[in-house]
Amino acid sequence: MHATLGTSWGRTWLRRLGLACSGVVFFYSVMVLMQVAWMGTIGVRCLFGTDVEEEVPADFLWSPTGNVEGGAKETDAAPAAEAVVDRPHIGDALLSIGPIVLRQGSYSDYIQALRGLSDQVGRTVKVTWKDSRSQEIHAAQAVVRYPPTRSYVLSGVWFLQELLIFGVGARVFWKRPGDVSALLFFVLCLVTVGAYMGGYHWTEIVVRPALIYPFVFFALLVPVVNLHFFLVFPRRNPVLLRHRLRVLIVLYGIPVLFLAAIWGSMFMSHWFRLYDSGVRTMAAERVIRGLALWYIAFATLIFVLCIPCLFLSHRRARTRAEKNQVKWILLASLIASVLIGYLLWQACHDTANLGRDSAAWPMAGVSLLYSIAYAFSITRYKLMQVEEII
Repeated sequence: MHATLGTSWGRTWLRRLGLACSGVVFFYSVMVLMQVAWMGTIGVRCLFGTDVEEEVPADFLWSPTGNVEGGAKETDAAPAAEAVVDRPHIGDALLSIGPIVLRQGSYSDYIQALRGLSDQVGRTVKVTWKDSRSQEIHAAQAVVRYPPTRSYVLSGVWFLQELLIFGVGARVFWKRPGDVSALLFFVLCLVTVGAYMGGYHWTEIVVRPALIYPFVFFALLVPVVNLHFFLVFPRRNPVLLRHRLRVLIVLYGIPVLFLAAIWGSMFMSHWFRLYDSGVRTMAAERVIRGLALWYIAFATLIFVLCIPCLFLSHRRARTRAEKNQVKWILLASLIASVLIGYLLWQACHDTANLGRDSAAWPMAGVSLLYSIAYAFSITRYKLMQVEEII
């Protein structure tokens, strides 16, 4: 690999590949923002099922139509009198959205229903649901609208901010494509942008296979590329020097296996929904959910390994500039571990927290910490000798 990187042909090929990948990630990010900004929505959000996970925002218009079948209840345990509910609440189970009937717990049915709202903006659709407390079936008319600006403005601001670091990484890579640390930093910028843009809006882009499949790819690569970069920067880690092939096989082999399994399960879930029973569809959805949770555990382990790796790099740094470069990244990692720990603590209590808006703020904080750390390292301590290039 190093011999290939060192040839003129290899450097030209890498530059072209890097330019193409940059275009793909930029196009992907813009498409995510366009999807979120111009999709139709009624304000309900479900995660891996049909139970409502967040309250419908007050600026979404819902009008009550009365209880279905004269207020018939599925059980006799509900109170005899209850206030009319004009919109579903957390824990309620959606039964239908427009013409789409949602089978109990079928996330694929929910996705199909959301997909059908895109051409219904400005119109009303009938929604039915089962109240989690009274077990009574309710119905309402919901106005389909575009998402509020607040749902995507933060990710747009972050995208512009991240482009600054990305621009520096791309410039360094363009000038030194044969430098492994420059290559990895550039790749890290690419997958981080793709993973964050998709991850911040995954509950919206899940209706578009062309957007959700690349997100899975980006998200699985972020932790391992991050660790790989720390293993070579500012100097190669002794473990990587002694066991390079084994480390890389484990580091990238596990994500590749997870990627194949998750993509395969996603495809089978879609196929079962079209051509087979709902039981198999929901079984495939449970597999996807299980794989995602297992990979989160693996990614957590990778992040934990990054910290001692940075400590060792700080100790082995040969110059004061190298020490300061690593110091800021290490400090960002230590602070970020608190935010990541908080997010994992929330997920342990309820895995649905991973898809709620409350999960976006810790991850935005983590991203901001690393952006600041890289900015300090680049501007004050000449990260990767960037001043010689820019």
